[in-house]
Amino acid sequence: MQGAFASQAARFYLDHGFTTIRDAGGSPPALARAIDSGEIPGPRLFPSGAIISQTAGHGDMRERHEEHQGLGNLSPYLGGKLAVIADGVDQTLMATRENLKSGATQIKIMGGGGGVSEYDPIHTLQPSPVWSRTACAA
Repeated sequence: MQGAFASQAARFYLDHGFTTIRDAGGSPPALARAIDSGEIPGPRLFPSGAIISQTAGHGDMRERHEEHQGLGNLSPYLGGKLAVIADGVDQTLMATRENLKSGATQIKIMGGGGGVSEYDPIHTLQPSPVWSRTACAA
């Protein structure tokens, strides 16, 4: 379903004059490859891959009853997820590297609260200063 919607959205943007799109998080790099190869009509896409968030952060889209699965050796794209939960510097670096390996051209980190987030108020800054400096230097 997500792939069908993505191909329709890509065609919509192309038909409305957009020649390049920089994704702000969630588009799998495979969509950009499909557009580049001509399989799907669409504008040039610079994908961010999976959004990186911390447990209970703005990108944690789990329901309250869903357990944390951790990163382990799993790809952040399994199950059509738009985000990956990464707590601390090591997991954030792993998630960043997974995104880059998959073809992301930039990384989207949700490091603060959100206006429509259920668990984190918009005014919160969630990662520690050490986490932020280390992740941005990667």
